[in-house]
Amino acid sequence: ITKDPVDTYVPLYVRDNQISTQYIMTTLEELGLLKMDFLGLRTLTVIQDTINLVKQNRGIDVQFDEEMNDPKVYKYYHEAAIRGSSLAKCKLGLLYKYGKGGVDQALTQSLYWYRSAAKNGYANGQVEVGRYYYENYDYNTAITWLQKAVEQDHIEAKVLYACCLSRKFPKKAFN
Repeated sequence: ITKDPVDTYVPLYVRDNQISTQYIMTTLEELGLLKMDFLGLRTLTVIQDTINLVKQNRGIDVQFDEEMNDPKVYKYYHEAAIRGSSLAKCKLGLLYKYGKGGVDQALTQSLYWYRSAAKNGYANGQVEVGRYYYENYDYNTAITWLQKAVEQDHIEAKVLYACCLSRKFPKKAFN
């Protein structure tokens, strides 16, 4: 929700005739914007149709867990992460950050998994590690991690990087 057209603030993309920002909610909040995610009717229909087909063809009642609280979520991400999947490492970081997938909220574990993905060169992991340090006012360390993702042309990293610079060098950043 913005005063002016949203594309004057952030880049947009279109998929399946749906317009969305390229930034996640926390980055948009840093920019002073409000992002609201709504599942479209089409998506809800696809989910319900899938649940019905599984019941019809396999006799299994699927319970959709929107909150990712099923411990199997953690189990499968963990199995993939220990085999080296950087995406799975980031997903584990997310589960620990918010206390989902049957695990308690543990920010040190969250940072461990994000950092593991980041050390593998995974830009999303670098952004999350940078975000952690940014949110804890350690701008030098945040800049170090975010710069790696910026070098991979990661859009969100560029925004957070600029935010770090503006906080670290308030007078120089925008002159």
